[in-house]
Order: sequence, then structure tokens, then C-alpha cells
Amino acid sequence: MPDARSIAAARAVVAPTFSRQFIRRFVVSLLLTGFDASTLVVAGPSVYRSSLASPLVAATFAVLLFGLLASLARVWFLTFRTRNAG
Repeated sequence: MPDARSIAAARAVVAPTFSRQFIRRFVVSLLLTGFDASTLVVAGPSVYRSSLASPLVAATFAVLLFGLLASLARVWFLTFRTRNAG
């Protein structure tokens, strides 16, 4: 009759690991987020002050801000989609 203790000892430990591709994409997403945030902090107040005088500037800034946030959301979505697929 086989020994049951040897079977229990042969179990492997399963630990979640991150792939190199996921780590690279995560770092790129963090860098893009930081760059976008710093751009908004630096340029935002002056663009806001100038948009008070011109509705065209305000509309353009709103469209550009939406595009920036949408592209940033897509980068993060693709980063975590590859994490779940792998």
C-alpha cells in the first residue's frame, strides 16, 4: 500500500507571478499617467485663465482633455486586459 504522506509532500506551491510584458506595460502606464498629470498641473491654470476670455479655447481644451483621458484609460485597460489574459 502506498504511503499517503509522500503524495502530500509532492504538491507544488502555486504563486501568482507577473510576466515581463505586464511589468513593462504597467511601468509605461505609470509613466504616462505621471506625464499627463504633470502636463495638466503645469499648463492647466494658464489655459483655464485664457479660456475665460475665449469660448473657442475652452472648447478646444475640453476636447483635448477628453482625448488625453480617453487615451490614458485605454492604456490602462489594455495593460490589465493582458494581465488577465495571461
